[in-house]
Amino acid sequence: MTITYETREPALNHFFDEISRLLRLEHLALPTSSPAVRQEALDLILATLPSLTPPQKSQLVHFLYKKELISIPHPILHFWDTEILELDLRGLDLRRIYLNRAIMNRARLSGADLTKADLDSANLENARLNGAILHEAKLNWVNLSHAIVTNATLTNTSFGGAALRLTKFNGSNLRWSHLPRATMHKTNFQNADMNNVILNRSRGEGINFNRASLIEASFKETQYKIATFEKAKLNGTDFTQSRLISCEFIEADLQGAKFNEANLTGSDFTDAKVSGAKFDDAIMPNGLPYDKDKPLEDQLKSP
Repeated sequence: MTITYETREPALNHFFDEISRLLRLEHLALPTSSPAVRQEALDLILATLPSLTPPQKSQLVHFLYKKELISIPHPILHFWDTEILELDLRGLDLRRIYLNRAIMNRARLSGADLTKADLDSANLENARLNGAILHEAKLNWVNLSHAIVTNATLTNTSFGGAALRLTKFNGSNLRWSHLPRATMHKTNFQNADMNNVILNRSRGEGINFNRASLIEASFKETQYKIATFEKAKLNGTDFTQSRLISCEFIEADLQGAKFNEANLTGSDFTDAKVSGAKFDDAIMPNGLPYDKDKPLEDQLKSP
């Protein structure tokens, strides 16, 4: 997608002219630009946005990005708690863009390069990010509920405290990503590459990890109900002190996994590979404490 700046919208033309003036005469893009000049630019943004259509808002955002006014490490301007709904920035190079706390419901960002972008606390509900690159991006406390993030690159990305209800991550690469305290409901990670991912203290119900690769992942102190890990690769994964109620590990590879002090009540381990797995002090699927003197296979049977 290509953003063009040809428009007959007077408000947008005026915005471009005024920001260009501040750049030229007041050195707005410099880290040393005065607070008064920055506030003038912010006031101009807030005054202009309400009269613009979604395509024109997309032009405004891209214009500011190209002028290096909303890029890290030194963003000059921001969209904190500001509505820029239905942005269309598909396929664009937006590396290091700063959209912290922006309200971007229904944004279309498919195929965009958002490497090292700062999207902390942004609202991206119902957004489309399929095929996007978010390597080392910051999405802490982001709202990605109902978003489509399939076949995306999310390596070493931070999602701490994120709202991921009904979010689709099918086929995405989340290696080494951090999702501590994430909240999920029917979130779909089917066929995702999630080796070494950190999901400590996350919680949710009906999460789909079927056929995902979760080798050496960390699920410490998670609280999941009716999550499915069918045929998932969970070699060496750590579920210590987790509450995994009525979850399915059917045909999962759990060799070397740790379930120490976990509550596995009602969970299904049918045909799972559990060689070398640890269950010390765990509550087993039958609701009884793990007994090292009894066959593990018998204790993994659901009641």
